[in-house]
Amino acid sequence: MLKYSPANAKTEALKEVEELKPFLADKRKIYSLDLLSGYSCPFANECLSKAVADENGKRTIQDGKNTKFRCFSASQEALLPNVYAKRKHNYDTLKSLKSFTCMTERLCADLPKKCGILRFHVGGDFFNSDYFFAALNLATMHPDRLFYAYTKSLR
Repeated sequence: MLKYSPANAKTEALKEVEELKPFLADKRKIYSLDLLSGYSCPFANECLSKAVADENGKRTIQDGKNTKFRCFSASQEALLPNVYAKRKHNYDTLKSLKSFTCMTERLCADLPKKCGILRFHVGGDFFNSDYFFAALNLATMHPDRLFYAYTKSLR
């Protein structure tokens, strides 16, 4: 089962945008679906950072060879065990599903009933085309909800 996160301070501000209020009618809420940063970001380059555990289990940041600025999300994962665990769980769950159909089914089954707006990836990115198209399919199946994402996976 995927673990969706409630709105953070930035996404909470969407409630004040007049054009978005219809998506939040009937006490619907804002959620995000987050994945493990760096590991799920196939096209990260200048921002590539990952939370990695040392031999004692303490997590630190490992930057990529071209990193110019550290991923804020990977920094959260290194500092906050619960954030790391939730994102790793979601990433591992989706990576274990080997088809577009299975990913679509999982996304649909686990989407919170009261979701009105969903942001894909405060942390992470579309790690393959099956996952990307499953996310598009989820949005198509729920036209009364708003789905959005920022991505570097443009290919």
